Amino acid sequence: MINVTRILRFISQKKVKNFGKMAIVATLPVMRSIMMLISEQQLFAESIVVLGISADGNLLDIADINIMQGYIENQISAILKNTRLSLLS
Repeated sequence: MINVTRILRFISQKKVKNFGKMAIVATLPVMRSIMMLISEQQLFAESIVVLGISADGNLLDIADINIMQGYIENQISAILKNTRLSLLS
């Protein structure tokens, strides 16, 4: 499980902030945590670049936070759809 507190603690350190914009390699759970931190204004989209990794290990083209949000929503919808299909079988 992703520890959001540890992510936030790390990226808010002064020595890390001094490097400028930070790149975060993120799978779906990490992307969800990033979106939560942005919505709580504990992290700012302008200060990060997200390098998304799909479930099958491919690099995702995530140009901005809106694209990442769309990817998250699509993945969750697919998971829910597959879960419903499994329950019906």
